[in-house]
Amino acid sequence: MKIVINTINHKDQRVGEVGDYWEKDGTATFVISKMNKNYQALVVLHELAEYFLVKKNKISLKAIDKFDKEFYENNNFGEAGDSKNSPYYNQHKFATKIEKMLAKELGISWDKYNKAVNSL
Repeated sequence: MKIVINTINHKDQRVGEVGDYWEKDGTATFVISKMNKNYQALVVLHELAEYFLVKKNKISLKAIDKFDKEFYENNNFGEAGDSKNSPYYNQHKFATKIEKMLAKELGISWDKYNKAVNSL
């Protein structure tokens, strides 16, 4: 398996989240919105954890993309993975726990981080 991680301008994200992933030709690609490098590290860790949990639980990436697209077309607030209707709700919540643990170890304020993410 090949994993590629890139940072991009937030406006270039597929659905408006700060982290995204997909698979093509045996490569898992992760894209993270450009911001403070420590914040990018938190997003990368979240997306990697979520991805591997999604794969373990055989949740279709197409189903995730479909849900995310519909969620953001119909909602101006919140994150798709936080919706209890999300096909990857449990995986997203677990990844968020890991993200919070890393934030604490890096001395990053969770509130300040969320404000920065939500401001993009």
